[in-house]
Amino acid sequence: MANVVYGVASWFNILCRIWGTIAVQGKTVKSYLLEEIPESVNVFPSAISFLESVDANYSLGGPSTGVYQGKTEFHLTGSLVRSQMGFVMQFPDKVIAAAATKLTLDGKVVNFRIVNPGSIKPVQLTWGNEQEHFGLIVPWIVQENQSGKYTVSA
Repeated sequence: MANVVYGVASWFNILCRIWGTIAVQGKTVKSYLLEEIPESVNVFPSAISFLESVDANYSLGGPSTGVYQGKTEFHLTGSLVRSQMGFVMQFPDKVIAAAATKLTLDGKVVNFRIVNPGSIKPVQLTWGNEQEHFGLIVPWIVQENQSGKYTVSA
């Protein structure tokens, strides 16, 4: 079987680029690609996406699928100054609208969506050794048809 690109290598950076289209009050989100994930956050607003679990389903003669559950942390402010909450509260609608633009991640997957209900949560975050700050947690799921992309044998 030829080297067929599937899974995270084929779609993860497309997902990350979606978040990089979001802008609020003239500030565009810096969304880190797979190979750019930082040790600490020093750019605000920014987004870091990562996997939480992977379910593989494969069988002889049947479909092979991968179901990836992950989340994106939106690091929106540099501190916990309460006057920044108005800025933070503008992001959920922008996140929903951005995710809705690429339901198949450019045709690489069967389905990409934000997990429901009550999925987008305002939180206080740190990623590395930076000061605690305001952000959002956005859980998502990607379903990929992997039939024919690797060999299944008895």
